[in-house]
Amino acid sequence: MGESLLPLNGFQQMMLRWEQHLPLNAMHLVELKSGPDSRVVADCLSAACSMLGLRRVCVDGAGRNLLWESPLASRTVPAPQVALRSLATAGHENLSRVLNCELNERFESGMHWPVRAVQIEQDNHTTFLGLVYHHLVTDARGISLLMREWLRRLGDHSFEGASQQFEYSSPATESADRTGWKQGIAGLARTAQDLVTLMRCRRPMPDFQTSRRIQAGFHETSARLSLLKGYARVFGATVGELVLAALFEALTLLLQERPRGQVPMALCLPVDLRNPAEQETGVFLGQMLGSLTVQDTGSVGESFSGRVSRIAAKVRTLKQSGRAAGHSMQMKVMSRLWDLAPDWVNRKTGPALIPLAGCLSNVNFTQFMMSEVQSGLLRAYHRFSGTGPLVPLMISLTTLPSTMSLTTSHHSDVFSDNQITRLMTHVRLRIQGELPDQSSRLLYNSLPEQGGFELAPQREWSRAA
Repeated sequence: MGESLLPLNGFQQMMLRWEQHLPLNAMHLVELKSGPDSRVVADCLSAACSMLGLRRVCVDGAGRNLLWESPLASRTVPAPQVALRSLATAGHENLSRVLNCELNERFESGMHWPVRAVQIEQDNHTTFLGLVYHHLVTDARGISLLMREWLRRLGDHSFEGASQQFEYSSPATESADRTGWKQGIAGLARTAQDLVTLMRCRRPMPDFQTSRRIQAGFHETSARLSLLKGYARVFGATVGELVLAALFEALTLLLQERPRGQVPMALCLPVDLRNPAEQETGVFLGQMLGSLTVQDTGSVGESFSGRVSRIAAKVRTLKQSGRAAGHSMQMKVMSRLWDLAPDWVNRKTGPALIPLAGCLSNVNFTQFMMSEVQSGLLRAYHRFSGTGPLVPLMISLTTLPSTMSLTTSHHSDVFSDNQITRLMTHVRLRIQGELPDQSSRLLYNSLPEQGGFELAPQREWSRAA
């Protein structure tokens, strides 16, 4: 089997252009209940990569295709190395510094492994393992597969035969490249309509005209999954739709400028356009992302029951309309315009092209990570994202058996830590059913502020779950 050539979809083509200004990396970070030897960690990662057939990859000169190295050639190159980091003292500041360093480190432009690995030792009793991945090349679902195989080998839970693949569902049943000319025209019409609507949306924007490294802030909170499912059923919604509505409400309260004014906003939901049946496991790790843009105009004082019903209906309509494939086409058009415009125009107008208040990424590990949680090896699972040049707030919703965590990455030059901690306090209380149905700016401002990315409370909570 030789090299594999896969075309970049529209979203990936646009990401390639954004990477000229800022790395678009993401990271999965697990906390272990034991501290394995660094050599064992490296050997287990190498075995996991070999078992999955992970390959090196590069973008071709035209910037239109991913070229995956042949399996034979990749086996002759050492597996991704594991960098060892030691934190002298426990605390949010030290760990955040490591996360920012990893998320801001660029991957090679030539043939390279699409992942980097890091082992973080904190206070000689806490071990974190992180997989940083090149978001242009792969995504959370592919990296979840690699992380699970890595953990299984560390926990001596190796098994015979092929690995169970990550089971996911995608609302996109066809890629933009396979749609006919009528669907193409309809997609362009929707693109124009969406852009006009998006330009009206309230949007906090990062400083895209500078080349400095953007420092992100991080926050994490958790809740019991059974509690969230029960509350979501009250509204006839899913847990993801409940969280999305709560985020819309919290951002409305944070960004509203007039006491009774309406705040139009847009949030992004990543969508998988992959058809895994067509690809062997190694290339399966490559992403085919699209995106659903959910637009809503809410007002302060609106009932949450009305908001969540409206948001749930909008999400389901978007999933049924094939908008994810249309988004890929939209990104292809934008990438062509980006190439035609000079660099200073792109820097000035880039954030206005996709004026999103934030992005919610939802990954359900309920069955996928069941054995790892029950084995006692895994203490916590976190997902982080380099927020990128256009989206100032990323929220990763990660579901494990009986628990759900919300992890945020936010631009520090757009939102302050205090703003994000209050926003996430509101979201957590809202999705647990602990707030009155009608929102209030006064109630929002009186909410207690939690700390930042604090791991000790999460460890104790996970043990009790």
